[in-house]
Amino acid sequence: MRLEVHAREPFADGHRFAGTGAYEVVTATAHYAVDPEAPAHRCVPDLALAPRDDTGLVRFSGDVEILRPVDGGLRLDLPVARHDGKPTASTPETTTDTVADAHGTARDGLIDDQWKAVVPLLPLGGRGPCPEGLRDQFDGVMWRFRTGGSWRNMPARYGAWQTVHHRFQQWALAGTFESLARASETTAPRPHLLAPLRKAAEEERRLRIRSEPPSPDDHD
Repeated sequence: MRLEVHAREPFADGHRFAGTGAYEVVTATAHYAVDPEAPAHRCVPDLALAPRDDTGLVRFSGDVEILRPVDGGLRLDLPVARHDGKPTASTPETTTDTVADAHGTARDGLIDDQWKAVVPLLPLGGRGPCPEGLRDQFDGVMWRFRTGGSWRNMPARYGAWQTVHHRFQQWALAGTFESLARASETTAPRPHLLAPLRKAAEEERRLRIRSEPPSPDDHD
């Protein structure tokens, strides 16, 4: 992947978060080149049908917004796959936000402490433990708005896409993502969750507008 950087600006007016320091927002275009024959890419629908360049790779680009710690931060330099499918050392531009939770399970969503902060903002109703799979469903919503993929193409690790979509509608009608967006202004967010959270809040506003009953003035 190649990043074409367009702009850098301070996040939250340069506010320094406890334990992590200040962040900056990097606006860029990511240019990708992937091998459709690589085993890791077999799960991508219709990738084999996409046009290829002279080297057999499928090339595409997309706009990205990166939240970067100005004072440095945790980097996980892990092996990544080359286009020939063989592992190679990561470059300085290559990072991952996959972490392990308290049970040693690899996750690409919220870490344990952040999940504990999110739960009180979810409209669960009543008391008792969280419904089974709720955390995976929330991570699935974040996947949807992070990647721009369709609900139907959601990876199975998040559960049935219909269930995750229903959860999103449930949470959105209760104003959950607006609340989370406001809460993120006073806490240090994980870089790969900020942008999807903003997009989820935007979709939430549209959904709530569509769900509002017409006022009496609308019939005049």
